Amino acid sequence: MSGPAYRLDHVGIAVVSIEESLGVYRALGLTESGRETVESQGVVTAFLPLGETRLELLEPTDAHSPVAKFLAKRGPGVHHLCFDVADLERALADLKHRGFRLVNESPVPGAGGKRVAFLHPSAGHGVLIELYIQICPESPRQIVVCPRFRKPWSVPGLRATVFFPVHRVERVFADETCGEVASYAERFRTIVGEDARRYLG
Repeated sequence: MSGPAYRLDHVGIAVVSIEESLGVYRALGLTESGRETVESQGVVTAFLPLGETRLELLEPTDAHSPVAKFLAKRGPGVHHLCFDVADLERALADLKHRGFRLVNESPVPGAGGKRVAFLHPSAGHGVLIELYIQICPESPRQIVVCPRFRKPWSVPGLRATVFFPVHRVERVFADETCGEVASYAERFRTIVGEDARRYLG
């Protein structure tokens, strides 16, 4: 596949307990932006923004989940690297064509309503690699609302995102899980350089 390199979205870290693991990251100045249970993966995830990327803490909820098995075999530590791709199916087909072994030959549900897929650790020489796409084909345009604007507008860098002037959207900008809507407050700060709450009511 030609084109620009994929963007590193986050580094996944397997932990026995998110609460017990947060101390050192808070001491380093990081703040948790959101937490979610991903039933399909048997984990609770907590994201900590760090510059243009994030750390993802992964706590297993199921003793038979991949993260639980990872902890049992290797103990806590770096679990995977995740890259943001524009076309997940195309990326998977390209990697398979190049001879890289895949864990998922088609996308599966991930945190924040995203679709994700994993390469086998052998493809990354011992490193588990995750690919994800921000917007699902079934929902090609995300709608985020902002009460101060009279007309729809877009922010450069927030792919396929349109802001509409509708009230009561604090839960979106507060980083709470909202379907496929990821941490827009975090992305807004990274791209626009301001706190999104300035533009609320």
